[in-house]
Amino acid sequence: MNALGRAQADAVELLREVHHRVKNSLQVMQSLLALEASRLSHPDARRVVGVIQDRLRAVALVHDQLHRSSNLRYVDLRGYVVAVIDGVRRSHDFDGRRIHVRVRGSQGLVGMNDALRVGLMLNELVSNAAMHALSGGRGGEILVSVSFCPRRRLRIKVSNTGVPLPARFSPPVDRLGLAIVGNIARHSGGRLWWSRRPLTSFYVELKRS
Repeated sequence: MNALGRAQADAVELLREVHHRVKNSLQVMQSLLALEASRLSHPDARRVVGVIQDRLRAVALVHDQLHRSSNLRYVDLRGYVVAVIDGVRRSHDFDGRRIHVRVRGSQGLVGMNDALRVGLMLNELVSNAAMHALSGGRGGEILVSVSFCPRRRLRIKVSNTGVPLPARFSPPVDRLGLAIVGNIARHSGGRLWWSRRPLTSFYVELKRS
């Protein structure tokens, strides 16, 4: 291997190590938050800490995927989507609450920035369905798809079989999760919208970076 080849190999290894260390740092933060949550007595305070942990987990998963990948520029979209949803599933006890998730499509590779956006929005939308539409022990199903669209766009769809949206639904001002999704969509040259039939569904379309 010549000097240029060695320099490139060293750069790749350094970048892989950076992703590994960022992932580890985020996991340490998650552990510290878990310790803090164990000391809290108020359910709402514990819930807020749990939401922050879920968001950190979504970001850490991107760095974990890149660290493990042979291609440090792209993330396997379906594997990442499944991993993000699995984190939400465990955090919100989907098994105990009889909530089932189905993932459709989501095949292909995306860059790190696009993966981060998709992960954060999926985390919010799936958590939102679990906390609101499927609350109260009613159980149900959440359907998730992330698809590639023309003109370098991505579309996310999260549907659920829970309580339908009101006829004139408007996101509550205190519903931070939907505000985060809407802001990410707008800053990515996209939009957020929803429908009530046949299932309650939230859609996000964003421009790929």
